[in-house]
Amino acid sequence: MKTIWYIRHGESMANAGFTTSSPAEIPLTDKGHIEAQKASSLFIHAPGLIVTSPYLRARQTSGYTANKFPSIPFEEWRVEEFTYLSPERCKNTTTHERRPVVIKYWEDANPDYMHGEDAESFRHFMTRVQDMQNRLQSSEEKFIAVFSHGFVIKAALWANLQQSFEATSDFMSGYRKFDQSFDFPNCGIVEGRFIDNHWYFGGIIKNPL
Repeated sequence: MKTIWYIRHGESMANAGFTTSSPAEIPLTDKGHIEAQKASSLFIHAPGLIVTSPYLRARQTSGYTANKFPSIPFEEWRVEEFTYLSPERCKNTTTHERRPVVIKYWEDANPDYMHGEDAESFRHFMTRVQDMQNRLQSSEEKFIAVFSHGFVIKAALWANLQQSFEATSDFMSGYRKFDQSFDFPNCGIVEGRFIDNHWYFGGIIKNPL
């Protein structure tokens, strides 16, 4: 049996409502650092591998656990957040200001649409999520901690429920409804287990605050 902890990053400046420019360089807030530190305290046993998104908020969150277990391998994977809106076109905007564009994007449900050259299509995003699951599945480690983002973790859950990673329009619309159906708190943790070639997931089992 293999156990995976999927951990969302701590509260970021964007989560707190501040304007942002580069999605990759959004830092944690002071509260986010506290959440990340408390999340690290939930590890009673060391994981065999620590994986992090290359985005700053995820790296800062994973750093507390990496510092707790300095001898454990630490790797960056392509498990960064789904950037479906162009960072350049949305530069220096808040979540509230981007809301109309977000609504239209999901209503159109076009898995191949790209909001800009620096944005990602939903189809490419799901390919990344599938690659993550395949790498976790093939890893020899029995306990892996993955520090990632809400969209990524929910996409892994949705694909498992659908038993598919095929990014059709219907799949995309269903994913959006699934995403909006429950809140995934900052530094929340979902435990996944890979048993007899099948993935099994629990609910959000850990929340440090």
